[in-house]
Amino acid sequence: MRSISIALIFLGLFCTPVQGQTISSAAFNFVVLGDPQPEEPPLEQPLVFKTILGEITALNPDCTMIVGDCIRGFTDDSIQMKRQWAGFDAAVSGLHHPPMVVPGNHDVWNDASQAEFKRRFGRLYASQDCGPVHFIMLDSYEVGNFDRIGPTQVEWLERDLEQHKSAQYIFVGVHAPLWAYRNYSNWMKDVHPLLERYHVRAVFAGHW
Repeated sequence: MRSISIALIFLGLFCTPVQGQTISSAAFNFVVLGDPQPEEPPLEQPLVFKTILGEITALNPDCTMIVGDCIRGFTDDSIQMKRQWAGFDAAVSGLHHPPMVVPGNHDVWNDASQAEFKRRFGRLYASQDCGPVHFIMLDSYEVGNFDRIGPTQVEWLERDLEQHKSAQYIFVGVHAPLWAYRNYSNWMKDVHPLLERYHVRAVFAGHW
């Protein structure tokens, strides 16, 4: 079983001091992790993932982002697919806040799995504010646009960035590191210029 990476990110938010007062600070923190899916039967969530979730619960971050591959997937059995998602739901149920979930290739691989992901999370790509941060979750496995950010999603991304351009911090989560897919990804041509224009601080990816 491969290990799962976890990163706890801290942002220091400093208050302007008034004469005679000391500087006070409050930490805003969030967790990013990815690829917790089981690699072989019985397709239960890995023990290492459950252990990490316990650590996250103890840390009590302001929010958590999972950058895809939450289940094993790749099954034509809809009951098995829903059972796998139920196992994921049970594993993350102890978190203080529902995680922000990015779709991975083990989560979305055909029309049925895409429909199930949308049924569970209401979207394939979305954004959410948490504290001073505007989080954007992109879908690199949209059916018909695998390993690309499709044109409709690019248009949505530009609108979302424009609407939230005054956010103190903007971070993006995506499953596949598409900037490394130079032969068939549109990341550097269509996506990266938008992130640069709107001063996105960082992009978090999984998959590799």
